[in-house]
This record gives sequence, C-alpha cells and structure tokens, in this order.
Amino acid sequence: MTNAENVNKRTGLIPETNKLTFAGLQEVQSSVSSNFFGGNRICMEIKIGDQFTTTREVTDEVIRQFADVSGDHNPIHLDEEFAAKTRFGKRIAHGMLSGAFISAVLGNEFRERKIVYLSQTMKFTAPTFIGDTITVNGTVTNIREDRGIVTLDTICTNQNGEVTVKGEAAVMIL
Repeated sequence: MTNAENVNKRTGLIPETNKLTFAGLQEVQSSVSSNFFGGNRICMEIKIGDQFTTTREVTDEVIRQFADVSGDHNPIHLDEEFAAKTRFGKRIAHGMLSGAFISAVLGNEFRERKIVYLSQTMKFTAPTFIGDTITVNGTVTNIREDRGIVTLDTICTNQNGEVTVKGEAAVMIL
C-alpha cells in the first residue's frame, strides 16, 4: 500500500509516521468541501443561464405588513396625503420589499438544496406602486463548485416591463 492509499481521510496523516502528506491534505480538503460547502454534486445540478422567476402583486396590505415587520413607517409608503405632494404623486412601496421578493424567489427555488444568502446588491431604477405586479428573475451567472457558491443576476420588473430593481446575489448551497 502506498502512502497516498494509507492516509487517514479525516486528518491527512500517515498512521505509522503521523506525517502530513500532500495527498493527505487533498483528501482532507475534499472531505471538508463536500461536508461544509455542498461539494460538487449539488452545484452540478445548476448551470450557468438557469433562471428562477416568481411574480407578486404589491398591495396596500403587503406594504403595511412590511412596514410593521421592518419598522420602516416612512410616510412615503403609508400616507396618501404626504405621498401626493412628492415627486411620485402617490405612495410607493419600500425598496427593500423588492429585496424580500428576491430573497423569496431564491429561497423557494433552492429549497431542495438549502441555501445561505451571502450577499445582494440592489440598484433601484424605478418606483414600485400599490397595484404593481412585480416579476423577480434570478439568472445564474457563475458557479464556484469548490465552495458551493452560486452568483445570480437579479432583476425586478413591473407589469409594463419596466425594470424597478437590478442587482446581483450570491448564495451558498449547503
């Protein structure tokens, strides 16, 4: 039996000598990647270009519930009179409500794989109003199989096809 065949897969050491070998280090790294970062088998089911989509209607009730959960009671979201005097002319949804919609599409689409949300960038390009129907689309743009990390472009559009939010998300597949 060669040293590489006799290496303890948990420690990377050769039992008789307690020496760490390069082959042993690779075995440990492979084991850690598979156990803690999802390994290659999970990410192989996902490919660049895969898309995940959901659609949600923005209602007064949804905005008020989001205000209560987030603690953001800005009158631009809740007060018709105040909002009418702004450049928007009426109430707008919280920007982070779109962020929550993005989180939901990723959480639901990856539910069989279990994920941890690592990051999300968002650029707000148009307001979201009560009565808008928002479609969230996440498109896989990069896969780090060694870490089980998937990067997606995230875009929210309204019923008129107008982009309201665009950004990028990174998730770790568990």
